[in-house]
Amino acid sequence: MTKICIIIVTDNSKETIMRAVNSAIDNSRKPDSIIIGDNDSDDETYDHICDQMSIQPVQMENGDQAWPGKADIIYKDIPITVFRKHKSTIGSTLNICINVSPQDTTIYGFLQSFDWYELDAIEKVLKAWDTDANISCLISNSIDHFENGRKFLNIKQSYDAKTLHQEYSYDPNLFVPKRSLQKLGKGFAENMQKLYDYELLLRLFRIGIIYHIPDFLLNHTIQSKSIEELVHTQTMIKQMGSKS
Repeated sequence: MTKICIIIVTDNSKETIMRAVNSAIDNSRKPDSIIIGDNDSDDETYDHICDQMSIQPVQMENGDQAWPGKADIIYKDIPITVFRKHKSTIGSTLNICINVSPQDTTIYGFLQSFDWYELDAIEKVLKAWDTDANISCLISNSIDHFENGRKFLNIKQSYDAKTLHQEYSYDPNLFVPKRSLQKLGKGFAENMQKLYDYELLLRLFRIGIIYHIPDFLLNHTIQSKSIEELVHTQTMIKQMGSKS
Protein backbone atom coordinates (compact mmCIF):
# COMPACT_ATOMS: atom_id res chain seq x y z
CA MET A 1 0.00 0.00 0.00
CA THR A 2 1.29 3.46 -0.91
CA LYS A 3 2.12 5.63 2.08
CA ILE A 4 3.05 9.25 1.38
CA CYS A 5 5.02 11.35 3.84
CA ILE A 6 5.33 15.08 3.16
CA ILE A 7 8.53 16.63 4.51
CA ILE A 8 8.81 20.38 5.11
CA VAL A 9 11.91 22.12 6.44
CA THR A 10 11.35 25.65 7.67
CA ASP A 11 13.87 28.47 7.53
CA ASN A 12 12.26 31.70 8.76
CA SER A 13 8.88 30.74 7.30
CA LYS A 14 6.44 32.07 9.88
CA GLU A 15 4.26 33.80 7.30
CA THR A 16 3.92 30.83 4.94
CA ILE A 17 4.43 27.55 6.81
CA MET A 18 0.77 26.88 7.67
CA ARG A 19 -0.27 27.55 4.08
CA ALA A 20 2.17 24.86 2.99
CA VAL A 21 0.98 22.39 5.63
CA ASN A 22 -2.70 22.97 4.93
CA SER A 23 -2.21 22.66 1.16
CA ALA A 24 -0.90 19.13 1.74
CA ILE A 25 -3.67 18.23 4.18
CA ASP A 26 -6.40 19.62 1.90
CA ASN A 27 -5.27 17.56 -1.11
CA SER A 28 -7.75 15.29 -2.85
CA ARG A 29 -5.46 12.44 -1.78
CA LYS A 30 -4.34 13.29 1.71
CA PRO A 31 -0.80 12.47 2.86
CA ASP A 32 -0.40 9.68 5.39
CA SER A 33 1.99 11.72 7.51
CA ILE A 34 3.82 15.06 7.61
CA ILE A 35 7.24 15.82 9.12
CA ILE A 36 8.17 19.45 9.84
CA GLY A 37 11.76 20.26 10.80
CA ASP A 38 12.53 23.82 11.84
CA ASN A 39 16.04 24.75 10.77
CA ASP A 40 16.86 27.14 13.62
CA SER A 41 14.54 29.93 12.45
CA ASP A 42 14.86 33.24 14.24
CA ASP A 43 11.48 34.70 13.23
CA GLU A 44 9.41 32.60 15.70
CA THR A 45 8.45 30.08 13.01
CA TYR A 46 8.60 27.19 15.48
CA ASP A 47 6.53 29.08 18.06
CA HIS A 48 3.95 29.83 15.37
CA ILE A 49 3.71 26.17 14.31
CA CYS A 50 3.27 25.01 17.90
CA ASP A 51 0.63 27.64 18.56
CA GLN A 52 -1.35 26.95 15.38
CA MET A 53 -1.31 23.19 15.98
CA SER A 54 -2.22 23.53 19.67
CA ILE A 55 0.96 21.80 20.85
CA GLN A 56 1.20 21.92 24.63
CA PRO A 57 4.18 23.72 26.21
CA VAL A 58 6.39 21.88 28.68
CA GLN A 59 7.50 22.91 32.14
CA MET A 60 11.19 23.79 32.42
CA GLU A 61 13.34 23.16 35.53
CA ASN A 62 13.26 26.87 36.39
CA GLY A 63 9.48 26.88 36.28
CA ASP A 64 9.14 28.59 32.91
CA GLN A 65 7.11 27.09 30.08
CA ALA A 66 8.55 26.45 26.64
CA TRP A 67 7.64 24.63 23.46
CA PRO A 68 8.91 21.02 23.35
CA GLY A 69 11.88 20.35 21.08
CA LYS A 70 9.86 17.60 19.38
CA ALA A 71 6.17 16.78 19.29
CA ASP A 72 4.11 13.99 17.71
CA ILE A 73 0.53 15.11 17.21
CA ILE A 74 -2.62 14.57 15.16
CA TYR A 75 -3.57 17.73 13.28
CA LYS A 76 -6.69 17.72 11.11
CA ASP A 77 -6.65 13.90 11.26
CA ILE A 78 -3.07 13.68 9.92
CA PRO A 79 -0.16 12.37 12.04
CA ILE A 80 2.43 15.15 12.20
CA THR A 81 5.90 15.24 13.75
CA VAL A 82 7.35 18.68 14.49
CA PHE A 83 10.87 19.29 15.75
CA ARG A 84 13.45 22.04 16.05
CA LYS A 85 17.11 21.62 15.05
CA HIS A 86 19.56 24.19 16.38
CA LYS A 87 22.63 25.33 14.42
CA SER A 88 22.02 22.99 11.51
CA THR A 89 21.91 23.00 7.71
CA ILE A 90 18.96 22.42 5.39
CA GLY A 91 20.50 19.16 4.19
CA SER A 92 21.04 17.81 7.71
CA THR A 93 17.53 18.74 8.82
CA LEU A 94 16.00 17.10 5.73
CA ASN A 95 17.86 13.88 6.49
CA ILE A 96 16.62 13.94 10.08
CA CYS A 97 13.07 14.30 8.74
CA ILE A 98 13.59 11.19 6.64
CA ASN A 99 14.98 9.28 9.62
CA VAL A 100 12.05 10.10 11.91
CA SER A 101 9.39 9.42 9.27
CA PRO A 102 7.09 6.39 9.62
CA GLN A 103 8.74 3.08 8.75
CA ASP A 104 5.99 2.18 6.28
CA THR A 105 6.49 5.32 4.14
CA THR A 106 6.82 4.46 0.44
CA ILE A 107 6.98 7.95 -1.15
CA TYR A 108 8.46 11.19 0.20
CA GLY A 109 7.23 14.57 -0.94
CA PHE A 110 9.65 17.42 -0.21
CA LEU A 111 7.69 20.68 -0.03
CA GLN A 112 9.37 24.03 0.51
CA SER A 113 7.88 25.94 3.39
CA PHE A 114 7.06 28.98 1.24
CA ASP A 115 5.29 26.95 -1.47
CA TRP A 116 1.93 25.22 -1.54
CA TYR A 117 0.42 22.26 -3.38
CA GLU A 118 -2.39 22.40 -5.88
CA LEU A 119 -5.44 20.46 -4.67
CA ASP A 120 -4.75 17.38 -6.80
CA ALA A 121 -0.94 17.38 -6.57
CA ILE A 122 -0.56 14.07 -4.69
CA GLU A 123 -3.15 12.37 -6.87
CA LYS A 124 -1.16 13.34 -9.98
CA VAL A 125 2.01 11.97 -8.41
CA LEU A 126 0.43 8.57 -7.87
CA LYS A 127 -0.86 8.49 -11.44
CA ALA A 128 2.63 9.19 -12.73
CA TRP A 129 4.05 6.20 -10.87
CA ASP A 130 1.27 4.07 -12.31
CA THR A 131 2.75 4.77 -15.77
CA ASP A 132 6.27 3.59 -14.89
CA ALA A 133 7.35 1.93 -11.66
CA ASN A 134 11.01 2.70 -12.47
CA ILE A 135 10.62 6.44 -11.93
CA SER A 136 13.21 7.45 -9.35
CA CYS A 137 12.01 11.03 -8.88
CA LEU A 138 9.21 13.39 -9.95
CA ILE A 139 9.63 17.06 -10.80
CA SER A 140 7.11 19.52 -12.21
CA ASN A 141 6.73 22.93 -13.75
CA SER A 142 6.12 25.85 -11.47
CA ILE A 143 4.87 29.43 -11.38
CA ASP A 144 7.20 31.94 -9.76
CA HIS A 145 5.35 34.69 -7.88
CA PHE A 146 7.32 37.84 -7.13
CA GLU A 147 6.59 40.44 -4.46
CA ASN A 148 5.78 43.07 -7.09
CA GLY A 149 2.97 40.87 -8.44
CA ARG A 150 4.85 39.63 -11.51
CA LYS A 151 4.38 35.97 -12.39
CA PHE A 152 6.82 33.89 -14.41
CA LEU A 153 5.78 30.58 -15.91
CA ASN A 154 8.53 27.96 -15.96
CA ILE A 155 7.86 25.44 -18.73
CA LYS A 156 10.25 22.58 -19.34
CA GLN A 157 9.36 19.90 -21.86
CA SER A 158 11.81 17.41 -20.38
CA TYR A 159 14.54 17.08 -17.80
CA ASP A 160 17.82 15.38 -18.56
CA ALA A 161 21.34 15.53 -17.18
CA LYS A 162 22.50 17.90 -19.92
CA THR A 163 19.71 20.36 -19.13
CA LEU A 164 20.58 20.30 -15.46
CA HIS A 165 24.22 20.94 -16.32
CA GLN A 166 23.35 23.99 -18.39
CA GLU A 167 20.34 25.50 -16.67
CA TYR A 168 18.91 26.20 -13.27
CA SER A 169 15.77 24.44 -14.35
CA TYR A 170 14.24 22.06 -11.85
CA ASP A 171 11.58 22.45 -9.24
CA PRO A 172 13.10 21.61 -5.81
CA ASN A 173 9.76 20.26 -4.58
CA LEU A 174 10.58 16.64 -5.35
CA PHE A 175 8.65 13.42 -4.92
CA VAL A 176 11.01 10.51 -4.33
CA PRO A 177 10.21 6.86 -3.52
CA LYS A 178 11.77 5.51 -0.36
CA ARG A 179 13.38 2.73 -2.42
CA SER A 180 15.30 5.36 -4.43
CA LEU A 181 16.87 6.84 -1.31
CA GLN A 182 17.63 3.36 0.02
CA LYS A 183 19.33 2.48 -3.26
CA LEU A 184 21.43 5.65 -3.14
CA GLY A 185 22.56 4.81 0.38
CA LYS A 186 22.27 8.42 1.52
CA GLY A 187 19.90 11.34 1.22
CA PHE A 188 20.64 15.03 0.93
CA ALA A 189 24.10 16.56 1.16
CA GLU A 190 24.64 17.28 4.86
CA ASN A 191 26.35 20.61 4.21
CA MET A 192 23.62 21.86 1.87
CA GLN A 193 22.57 25.37 2.91
CA LYS A 194 19.76 25.87 0.38
CA LEU A 195 16.85 23.70 -0.71
CA TYR A 196 18.31 22.89 -4.13
CA ASP A 197 20.40 19.70 -4.01
CA TYR A 198 21.81 19.39 -7.51
CA GLU A 199 24.05 16.47 -6.59
CA LEU A 200 21.08 14.44 -5.29
CA LEU A 201 19.29 14.81 -8.62
CA LEU A 202 22.33 13.59 -10.54
CA ARG A 203 22.52 10.53 -8.31
CA LEU A 204 18.82 9.88 -8.86
CA PHE A 205 19.37 10.13 -12.62
CA ARG A 206 21.88 7.30 -12.44
CA ILE A 207 19.49 4.82 -10.83
CA GLY A 208 16.32 5.48 -12.80
CA ILE A 209 14.08 7.88 -14.65
CA ILE A 210 13.41 11.41 -13.48
CA TYR A 211 9.92 12.03 -14.73
CA HIS A 212 8.56 15.46 -15.59
CA ILE A 213 4.91 16.20 -14.87
CA PRO A 214 3.84 18.91 -17.35
CA ASP A 215 0.97 20.01 -15.11
CA PHE A 216 1.44 22.30 -12.14
CA LEU A 217 1.69 20.51 -8.82
CA LEU A 218 2.18 23.68 -6.85
CA ASN A 219 2.65 27.41 -6.80
CA HIS A 220 6.29 28.33 -6.36
CA THR A 221 6.90 31.57 -4.47
CA ILE A 222 10.20 33.42 -4.80
CA GLN A 223 10.69 36.42 -2.60
CA SER A 224 12.46 39.20 -4.50
CA LYS A 225 15.06 39.55 -1.74
CA SER A 226 16.32 36.01 -2.47
CA ILE A 227 16.84 36.41 -6.22
CA GLU A 228 20.50 37.33 -5.72
CA GLU A 229 20.98 34.11 -3.74
CA LEU A 230 19.31 32.10 -6.49
CA VAL A 231 21.61 33.60 -9.13
CA HIS A 232 24.58 32.62 -6.97
CA THR A 233 23.23 29.06 -6.69
CA GLN A 234 22.66 28.92 -10.45
CA THR A 235 26.31 29.84 -11.05
CA MET A 236 27.42 27.21 -8.56
CA ILE A 237 25.49 24.33 -10.15
CA LYS A 238 26.69 25.30 -13.63
CA GLN A 239 30.24 25.02 -12.35
CA MET A 240 29.41 21.62 -10.84
CA GLY A 241 27.95 20.52 -14.15
CA SER A 242 31.08 21.52 -16.07
CA LYS A 243 33.18 19.31 -13.78
CA SER A 244 31.09 16.16 -14.15
